[in-house]
Amino acid sequence: VNPWIRLNLLLDTLSKISFSDSVFYNRISVEFLKYVKWEDYANCSEWKIGMQKWVHCLDNSCRGGYCFLGFHECSEIYCKLLKMLQSNDPQLACLAIRCLGQWDFPYLTGDIIDHLQAIATPKKSKQALTNLRFAADVSDQKLGITVIEKQYRLKIVPLVIQVLLPRLHERSSRNISVCKASYLWIAGLDSREIYPLMRKFFSIVTPNQSVLDAIIHMAITNEGRKKNCLEMCPDFSTLPMKSINIFFRNLEDLLYYLGEHVLEYVEVIVPISIKLIFTVARICEQGRSMRVNNIISPYSTQREDQNKNGTLNTTSHRISEERKHARNVRTYSFRVLADLLYRHPQFEFHMYSNDLVYIMEPLLLRLSNECGASTPPVILQVVASLSSSYHLLLTFLSVEESTSCLKFVWEILKAEVASEQSRVMCLDIAENLVNHVENDNVRKKNLAKQILVKHSKELFESLQILVSHPNCSSKCMKSQLNLNLERTFLLISRLSHTLGGKNAVFATIISLKRLARSPRLDEGMLSKLLSAFSTAFLDSSAIMNSKDVEKFWALITPFLCKVRNVKVRSELVHALSILANNLDSLWVSTKILQKLNSTAKNSLDDINFEIRLESYEKLTTNWFCGNSEQNMKAIIFQTFYDLGSSDFALCQAAQSTIQNFIDALSMPLCKDTCTLIFAEIVLPGIKRSMNSTEKSKRAVAIYLVGYLAKTQPHYAPGLSILSKIDSETDFFINITHLQSHRRSRALTQLKVASTSLECHLSTILDYYIPIVLTCLADPVSNVAATAVSVVRQISSKLPWPVFKDILRKISRKIFSSSRQNGAYLHAFASVLENLGHFLNLEDEGKFLDLFKEFYPKLMKLLPDGENEMGSNKKEVSPALLLSCAHLISFIPEHEMKIQLHRLTSLLCTSLVDRSQGVRDTARVSLSNIARVLGATHVPYIIGILRTRLLNGFQLHVLGSITYDILKVTTPEAQDEEVDVLLPEVLPILDADIFGGISEERGVIKITAKIPEARHSRSLESIELLSQKASFPASMPVLLSLVTKRLHDFGNIQITRKIEQILFSIHKGISFRTKLKGKEILVMARSILSFDSSGEFPAFDDIILDVNRSSTQESTYLVNNNPVLIIFALRLIKSVLKQCSTKNIPEGHRKEYFNIFEDIVPVVFRFTNCANHKIPLLCLQILSSLTNMRLRTFEHSSDSLIRQLIVLLNSSSDPQLAQDCLRLLSNLMSRYANVSPSNTQYRMVLRSAFGNIEDESSTSVCHSVLRAILSRRPLLSEIYTGMDRICCLVASGTSEHSRRMCAQIFLQFLLDYPLGARRLQHYLEQLIANLKYECPAGRASVLNTLHAVILKFPKSVLRETAEVMFVPLVVQLGTDNSSICRRSAGETIAALLSRISEDKAHVFFTWLQKWFLEEQSLTLKRLSVQVMTIALQICPDTVIVAIKNIWPQILSVLEIQSFKKDETWLLQYNLLLFIEKLWVGTPQFFKYSETKIEKTIFVVVQLLRHEHEWIQSSSTRILRHYIKMRGDDHSLNSEDLAFQHDGVDLELAVNNSMLLFENNFKCSEISIEMEVLRQSARNITSISLLFLSKNAYSTQKNAEFRAKKGIAVIRRVGRYCIVARNCIREVCIRCLAGIIAGIDVEMLLRYPSILYELIFPCYICIDPKVHGISIEQRGLAVEVLQLLRSLVKDRYFNEAYTSVQSKVKFRRKRRKEEI
Repeated sequence: VNPWIRLNLLLDTLSKISFSDSVFYNRISVEFLKYVKWEDYANCSEWKIGMQKWVHCLDNSCRGGYCFLGFHECSEIYCKLLKMLQSNDPQLACLAIRCLGQWDFPYLTGDIIDHLQAIATPKKSKQALTNLRFAADVSDQKLGITVIEKQYRLKIVPLVIQVLLPRLHERSSRNISVCKASYLWIAGLDSREIYPLMRKFFSIVTPNQSVLDAIIHMAITNEGRKKNCLEMCPDFSTLPMKSINIFFRNLEDLLYYLGEHVLEYVEVIVPISIKLIFTVARICEQGRSMRVNNIISPYSTQREDQNKNGTLNTTSHRISEERKHARNVRTYSFRVLADLLYRHPQFEFHMYSNDLVYIMEPLLLRLSNECGASTPPVILQVVASLSSSYHLLLTFLSVEESTSCLKFVWEILKAEVASEQSRVMCLDIAENLVNHVENDNVRKKNLAKQILVKHSKELFESLQILVSHPNCSSKCMKSQLNLNLERTFLLISRLSHTLGGKNAVFATIISLKRLARSPRLDEGMLSKLLSAFSTAFLDSSAIMNSKDVEKFWALITPFLCKVRNVKVRSELVHALSILANNLDSLWVSTKILQKLNSTAKNSLDDINFEIRLESYEKLTTNWFCGNSEQNMKAIIFQTFYDLGSSDFALCQAAQSTIQNFIDALSMPLCKDTCTLIFAEIVLPGIKRSMNSTEKSKRAVAIYLVGYLAKTQPHYAPGLSILSKIDSETDFFINITHLQSHRRSRALTQLKVASTSLECHLSTILDYYIPIVLTCLADPVSNVAATAVSVVRQISSKLPWPVFKDILRKISRKIFSSSRQNGAYLHAFASVLENLGHFLNLEDEGKFLDLFKEFYPKLMKLLPDGENEMGSNKKEVSPALLLSCAHLISFIPEHEMKIQLHRLTSLLCTSLVDRSQGVRDTARVSLSNIARVLGATHVPYIIGILRTRLLNGFQLHVLGSITYDILKVTTPEAQDEEVDVLLPEVLPILDADIFGGISEERGVIKITAKIPEARHSRSLESIELLSQKASFPASMPVLLSLVTKRLHDFGNIQITRKIEQILFSIHKGISFRTKLKGKEILVMARSILSFDSSGEFPAFDDIILDVNRSSTQESTYLVNNNPVLIIFALRLIKSVLKQCSTKNIPEGHRKEYFNIFEDIVPVVFRFTNCANHKIPLLCLQILSSLTNMRLRTFEHSSDSLIRQLIVLLNSSSDPQLAQDCLRLLSNLMSRYANVSPSNTQYRMVLRSAFGNIEDESSTSVCHSVLRAILSRRPLLSEIYTGMDRICCLVASGTSEHSRRMCAQIFLQFLLDYPLGARRLQHYLEQLIANLKYECPAGRASVLNTLHAVILKFPKSVLRETAEVMFVPLVVQLGTDNSSICRRSAGETIAALLSRISEDKAHVFFTWLQKWFLEEQSLTLKRLSVQVMTIALQICPDTVIVAIKNIWPQILSVLEIQSFKKDETWLLQYNLLLFIEKLWVGTPQFFKYSETKIEKTIFVVVQLLRHEHEWIQSSSTRILRHYIKMRGDDHSLNSEDLAFQHDGVDLELAVNNSMLLFENNFKCSEISIEMEVLRQSARNITSISLLFLSKNAYSTQKNAEFRAKKGIAVIRRVGRYCIVARNCIREVCIRCLAGIIAGIDVEMLLRYPSILYELIFPCYICIDPKVHGISIEQRGLAVEVLQLLRSLVKDRYFNEAYTSVQSKVKFRRKRRKEEI
């Protein structure tokens, strides 16, 4: 190194001195050239600096500087510069490149030199390599691209590789990307062009240049042979492990990046690599044997000598470290060898099989100990590479014969400690061999099969153990395990096809058993396993015994209820058929299974419905009783599969089969077997179906549970209470009903049943909870809400473990759904409401466990922080926070406050949000939290709110949320807890009422944006506090809001607010029902005597005032503050409302009366107060006190009346006048000695008659007038005022006023002495008011007449009946108000009921005359209406009257053209008369005079009338006729003709269907639903008449009538299909009525009836048909179920499949036509 220092000093010195002696120059040049041959010291900094200086000097010399060097080009320097290109120092390499650029070479242009320098610079290498292109790869020259011309490629490429070599050998993280870019650039070169790289690569292990040249030559000329290559390779035993490691690392990069180029050198690489691995393996084994020997003899002499001397043999230490390094090198080299085998399998590796055996055998022996690592052992990678290609099979066979390597590989599959990665690689090996067996090359196929057959038993055993491996708890490991299981299943199926045998059978069976435990069945994998099982079983069926066959059968049959794919089911049945061939007893169920899974190409969904339904018909109860357990299980599994079928017929057939099995439970012959199957399969299957996500499957399961509860209640304890005979109340029908209110009713019934004694815990767990949890997801909100209440009720009865379990179930529902269902959160919160039931748990830590389990999960649903919540505007569910509150309510106090502070702070962020919805949700949530935690924690919550809600609109929110919290907490709080709240809450309320924010409520801009600012809730909060605060101890604190502001009483706004506060306190005190009225009265009396200039009396002073007021006379100190006086008077008034003479406690009556007597003088004194509110309250209090019969009123009645008269005359306040009149009325009614003078009577009458028209004064005036009338003073003012009262009966401003006037007028007519003329005068005046223009007034007059008729004596009524009858009849026919006409009819009925028969005969004579002789249609109509009314009063008289006019009635009905105004009214009234006549007196139509056949004929014709009312009435009459004829025995006789009494039934049907025909296309129809339903009932009845089996005399006539009935059904079915409105529903119900009434024999005699009934219902339930509502589809399903229950399954299935085939044929033909 020293010469480099001298050179640096010399060059620095000489550069500053000028010499002219050439001899000196030559000497300096010679010395300079000596440094070319100097040895490299790359790690020495002085050498690097000197070398840089040397090259720098050379560069300056080439550029004209350092002229003393005296040379420009030199071959020695050129070689030195080329060597410098490989320097690790980028600066030195760049200087060398710059110097090379001074040589006069045409290919070393400036761009090339600059680009080479960029490549040598690490930061620019990647971009420089990207921009360095060959001329053939560049079409257009671009900026920054350097192009290598074709003629200079052989010159420039080696230079680039020389520059890249240091980058390729550097192993640092920063150099990875540069190394990758370098290899990618080199990959674009030819194999000969990478010669420098390969030479450098081989030089790592071959330093001898001659040997290196020979190896390179052999590789390039492809003259390598195994022997030549191995002989040429040097001895690697002395080669350092570091060099070997570098060789394999470089080889790994070459294989990865330059795979195609390596192929040219593989003839040399393979022998060298194997010899290197051989050398390393020998060193490792020698070291291992030495370690074993040292372990055997640990106390050797050498070690003792070393311990004695205390020295360490450095040579042995170096050898130990070398051997340790060798083990790492062997591992790495094996990995590279595996990669080499995998990438170049076509090389003849079998020549090196002996070497492979030597190096592999030790690692194979230790394979079981190394397979637990996360990285698979390298020997496994080598074996996997040997098995990866069929080119290596010969090598693999020779290695396997020598080492039995597969035996060790299969052992890994069984090892418990083996890692998943090791198992995966073992599976790869097996799959590679199976792939070779499936190859078309016969030779390679035989080789692979030879390898597999040798260890097939061990392989199958290992795979069985691998399949039986337990699941992992980790989620990622579980997914990896599932993936490995799929690979294992596939491998077993392929091996079973390839090898067969008994081992394959058991392997597939184990795989099927493991596959059955999977949460989701992979049907594709099941298909492959079943196919493999069938193939393997056929090969080894001869050696299988019956026990194995039964075992296999029991394992495979459960798949019948799981598999959905048709092809997989066929393979499943095929496998069962193969098993049945070996055991004849299984053929019974196998044949049925083949039919139940039969297919047909031309049928719907490729299903042969006929064969399947016929097979189900054979599965009766007797079949189950006569077959073995295995056969029954197979059929049951198949049946559960068909229960989920979308086809109605198949589902119903499967359901019937399960019902037959349930019936078999009671058969003695098979009871034990069936009970076992029921417990193992049927009941668990039904429970699984109840938890299914498919609605139809759940409905079938619930129906089966209901059937079980009805037929076998002991198998379903606790469910019989839900089963009812009536379908409207049966739980199992209603819970799956389409109508939401029926489902809600069922849930309510379940809620009641859960409280009964018959309901056991097992019933709740198995049935109630699954049903209710399913209903939580109901789309209808009221059903989900009902389900939430049921969950809460049920959870209150559960023990603690089950209680936690239902919480877990609901929690899984919350977190499993993609969108959070609010009903599940509400249910979770409602269940937690019952936590209080477990307060008596011995272990309080269970609550803490509950908190730890669920609280973190719930917190995940909450926003992470205030920033997230504020930015996303996320609303927090109130139910979620309610759940959190319940969970923290039972944890320790300090922890609870921490969580409470977090929740409250989170909600405070929402409370200050500008979104109203967010604030409302937060208010509800915070109220729920406060309700759960109770009033004791409210001060803590409000304290947090006061620190967070500080200004602006937040103060309005604070007042509002304070009210919400008090509203939910005070009802359950104790008085002491509320007293604690007052200091914390009252400042908020005071600031909200009197503070600055109260002024903002008048600003429209603020109230428009902040709804909380529109109304203050502080007054309501004060009311809530007044309801629960201790009384009267807390009254001074509450009233402090008022008393401290009495000095500002002159301010109007403050006075108004004080009044509002006092009124709220008054409302709160009045609400307290448990508070004694005596205490309130004493408090009020004290306030009335309170000096407003002083302090409010304390609690003790009030008690003293109680004793003083009850023992001695008081001096009546009078309060001069009107606000407090009003407050006290209101308290007294509220007590008097709740207190009466009857409900005063018997022992305290004297005390109460003393207080009342004490209060009356004070109150009487305040009637003279100037404030207008105080006299009003005083009068109202005095009115209430008059009910107490106090002595004060009797002693001072005269002065009291005079005072009232003065107030009545002097005051202009109407309310004061009303209170005065009310008090006068009470005095006159309750105190007999109170007798006003006539003058006072006149003054009172003048006021009463003057104010009676005022709506607000009507009641008071009414009571005063009735009180005066009860005294009967003979005053002319009374008679004069009654004329006005009579007019007000009609012209009163309100219904109340008219009713009051009518009562006064009626009392006057009944009580006062009136002569005949005066009576007639008042009646005529009353009747004249019937012409009043207002309908309400006329109705009032009619009601008054009705009361007069009922209460007048009959003698008086006889004289006035004719006067009232005619006006009433006129009013009945001419009044345009329906209410008045109805009142007139009721009045006429009352009149007819009270008059004599003679008088009634006179009236009916008038009616006959009007109908027969008068030409006016109005009179005719009136006569008919009156006779209709009279039918209810005197039917016999009416019948006698109408017998003579019946022909004229029919003639009127036959008229087809009336005038427009009266065309239909007369006919409609006649039809109503006939209808009521038919209902009331049906015997009338049995008379010959009525001519019933003509009457019904006319009615049938009127069915075609254009007016809906006539259609409706005609339809009802026809219904009565059909019902009467159906009840008549003659109708069912064999002599029944086609026309009944001349009535054409077919015409009746046609006219009835006109309603359907004219309206079925309309989206909305105006006809009432009841008219359509009545027409449908008529059609149903006539159809049943056509199809009646006893109604025919001959066979021909019977068939003719049947055709007519079928035609009617077909027409109804057509409207079921084509109608677009409610007519479809009516027609479906019509079909249901026909089915319910038809005889089953008719269905069997005429199969076309069954077809016509099924066809429209099938179209309605077909999902391919659009436009049919869910309710209508459900109704059609119910009709089909009803029809199926009437006929046998065979007949129903035949008709159903016929309909299916016809529908499919029509659709197919329609598509072909299109």
